[in-house]
Amino acid sequence: MENKKIIIEIPHQRSARAWVSYNDDDIINHAVNEGYWYELWTKEKAIDFYGEEDAIPDHILSELKENDEIVQVCLHDGHEGDFYKKNEAPTKLEGAEECLSRGLRSCYFLTVQEAKEFINEYRDHKSHEAIEALKEALKDI
Repeated sequence: MENKKIIIEIPHQRSARAWVSYNDDDIINHAVNEGYWYELWTKEKAIDFYGEEDAIPDHILSELKENDEIVQVCLHDGHEGDFYKKNEAPTKLEGAEECLSRGLRSCYFLTVQEAKEFINEYRDHKSHEAIEALKEALKDI
């Protein structure tokens, strides 16, 4: 199954750019390079990380007392991350997309067909730059 996506990043000031993702792991790995991580926590992992139960921050410990597993989603370096109940956490891909969108005016994750339509329809911030970057990315497919 083909899962190619074109990612169009449109910042506030820098030039727009587009790149090709050949699968979800490409998007996730790109986000990891930006400081993203997604991790499953148990009480045992928290104790290993903090050294002892008394050292675990209250908000983490209270979640772990109510849930056997929680998910930590961190969108960038220097951010402790947010903790979610496992069934309420964003998926790993959703978190990665949020990480890559952070700080941009807009960011689009498009199928190849959607990208072709985008060329004809996009008329917003940096439209010429975004469309030219998108056309270049589509040449790689």
